[in-house]
Amino acid sequence: MGAPWEAYGGTATEGVPSGPWDAYRAPSQQGHPTKVTVTPDKYQQAAQEEDKAIGGADAGFTRRLAHGATLGADTTVLAGLETPLEMIKRGTLNPAEAYKYAKAREDLIMNKSRENTGLAGTLTEALGGGISAGGLANAGVTAGRYLPQGASLLQRAGASALDAAGIGGVSGAMEGNGLAERGENAVKGAGIGVATGFLAPPVIALAKILATPITSQLLARANPKEFAQAQVARAIQESGLSPDEVSLAMIQAHNEGQGVFTLADALGNPGQRMLSTVARSPGEGRTAVVEAMNSRQGDQGRRLTGALREGFEAPQTAEQTRQGMVAQARQEAGVNYAPVKAETQPIDVSGAVGLANKRISPAADKLANIQGAPATDLAARATIERQESVLGDPIRSALKKARSYLAAPTLTSSNVGQAFRAKTNIDQMIASATESKQGALVAELVPIREALDQALARTSGKYGSARDAYKLAQQRIEALDLGKELGSKSIRPEDAIAQFNPLDAEAKQAFRAGYVDPQISQVQNAAFGTNKARPFTSDATKQEFNAFAAPGKADLLQRQIGRENTMFETRNQAVGGSRTAENLNDDAAMAISPEVVGVLKDVVSGNIGGAIKTAIAAGKNGLTGNTAAVRQHVANLLLQSGKNIPAAKMQGMVDNVLRKALQVAKLAESAGRGVSGGVAVTGPGQKR
Repeated sequence: MGAPWEAYGGTATEGVPSGPWDAYRAPSQQGHPTKVTVTPDKYQQAAQEEDKAIGGADAGFTRRLAHGATLGADTTVLAGLETPLEMIKRGTLNPAEAYKYAKAREDLIMNKSRENTGLAGTLTEALGGGISAGGLANAGVTAGRYLPQGASLLQRAGASALDAAGIGGVSGAMEGNGLAERGENAVKGAGIGVATGFLAPPVIALAKILATPITSQLLARANPKEFAQAQVARAIQESGLSPDEVSLAMIQAHNEGQGVFTLADALGNPGQRMLSTVARSPGEGRTAVVEAMNSRQGDQGRRLTGALREGFEAPQTAEQTRQGMVAQARQEAGVNYAPVKAETQPIDVSGAVGLANKRISPAADKLANIQGAPATDLAARATIERQESVLGDPIRSALKKARSYLAAPTLTSSNVGQAFRAKTNIDQMIASATESKQGALVAELVPIREALDQALARTSGKYGSARDAYKLAQQRIEALDLGKELGSKSIRPEDAIAQFNPLDAEAKQAFRAGYVDPQISQVQNAAFGTNKARPFTSDATKQEFNAFAAPGKADLLQRQIGRENTMFETRNQAVGGSRTAENLNDDAAMAISPEVVGVLKDVVSGNIGGAIKTAIAAGKNGLTGNTAAVRQHVANLLLQSGKNIPAAKMQGMVDNVLRKALQVAKLAESAGRGVSGGVAVTGPGQKR
């Protein structure tokens, strides 16, 4: 290998590599070794003589490291600093002339350093460039600062290429003498930078993927709790919710009577799938998840029943409420009607008496007609006999009894009190006939009672007030019955709501008690393991619940139903599905190799491909850091509820993971910028 002095007048063999000094040799015919003579200019000659005079300048790794760290600007900068001394030394007032002497000396030292250090020096120079490139990126001098959040790999590669191109271009411009040479090196450096910068992010991403199984396994075994927190924090990020939002959802559930609403529920699908991973692998975490999910599901009916009772303000069953309403109506009627019994003013009840007589006389007329009917008119005789059987002795006796209540010496009651007692007796007759399902008798008695009622209302104001109050109580009882009927039927919600809206406030509350009773009965009679909240998630039911729920309770009720539905989905994700996974977990827990179990089962069934998949799946956990200890900590976190996992704790957990992720990403980005920058720095000057 030729010595560096050849560049300043020595000889070199063209076509035979002789080190970085070949750049100073005159071109010759390619492939024919010849001796060439390069005559140094006066500046290079002066640098050579000064170097000989001092016994050779120190030109080792330090200079190369500095050259890379300054992006190749050290020779130019040092020459500029030395220019005033050179002006004095050379006795010239021309700074450009003095600069050329200084620059020739710095070039000589740099070339000697490259000759002396070889490949190791090149790597050292690249290291210096990489440190500076990474430092610039950390200081914000990077195109990466303009990337959007969640930028794609292609976008990051483009930003890295721009950074490296700039570094390579600057470094190239610092190499050489004269604008032409510096420009050529700048283009070369920028080109190398574009190539290496664009490739750096994909290469680093690939390296991360390849290293993840190793790093995950090491981290999981070194600190399973912290590794588990990192996984849960990742799920929080994937949920799209902030820690404050997650914590608020859990605390709200706890305050609204659903303290079993867990972090896994609040996170939605990411939390449910993570809990499923724990439940489908052997270990204590699996046991904790299965027990918690089954216990919570067993209590779903009680929670829903409480929510429905609270939402409709119906603490009692419909029948209990009805009995209470009936008893209250009777009690109030007794108080309201008491003054009526003592009233003695005259009253005209001839209308009621006339109806009683009219209901009896047609039957007598028909019987008389039977006696005179022709013997051949058998059809008419049969018809009359059937009518007589309808208005036979039981009805005739009842009508006579009703008329007797109204009878007085003039067939007219003498005062209001007597008329009221008559009405009360007829009311009892109607109630008895209704209970015994004597519809014909009820039809005969009701008009008589109504006529008497109207007479009493016209005569006595006290009676009218008492009657109206009792009717209102009866209407509210009927509203309860209507609610129960509609709650048991599948009708259009618009029709049900149309019957509800005209009711007064107390009737609406009675309606609610009747309406919710079949819903609660449905919940209580549902089998274990079924989603008792599902029937209430339809659009029609939501519409009715929003209309019928007690004032201010609809939103709360819908939230409670929604949570119950979510909690069931969480359990279904965690412990539902095929029993095959459960069986494999049991086998693994008993220390039987899942691979062997899977192979044996699939070989017996002829499913060789399934055996291979089983073995791969069984071994995957160990590679991803999904150890039993990690799963147990994950279960402990995901099963926490609003009463024991405050927002600050979740925020700290997420912040810790984000901080580390950002640190890793920043290191990776800096490393990528450093590698590409280092390569770009060393490229332009290696053949000088």
